[in-house]
Amino acid sequence: MRVVGIKRILCFFWFAVIPALGNANPYTAENFLKVWPIDAVTFEVIEARGEGARGIWCAAASYAERELRIDPTSTIYVLVPRGPSATVPNRKGVVFTLDKARLPETATISQLSFATTRAAGTSFPSYLARSFCRDRFGERDRWDYN
Repeated sequence: MRVVGIKRILCFFWFAVIPALGNANPYTAENFLKVWPIDAVTFEVIEARGEGARGIWCAAASYAERELRIDPTSTIYVLVPRGPSATVPNRKGVVFTLDKARLPETATISQLSFATTRAAGTSFPSYLARSFCRDRFGERDRWDYN
């Protein structure tokens, strides 16, 4: 009788609790950086493996297009510049948003010709940020199209 009770609890845990925790898992971008959702339009890319600003922008665009299903022409903004992570202890990250209204008043909205994650308000259209993903895979992609 006691084994049946434990099986029911484990079954409940497996089918009810674990799927509810699914949102607690990070998204892994195509360049293997982790992206943690904060809310419906805000997320954080965790710095790793020596990836610079272009790799971070790649992960942000990958997450925005694949998980949030945004249009590639939508703009992604740096909400909180590179610094201590808001979602993962003892790591550095960059918080991005899709909502321009969430930017602090002190943020200067700018679309630069080079990638940076050190200033709030820096923005790129998603398709342009996603093009940074090709930095890593350019050789392989060239052969895929032939």
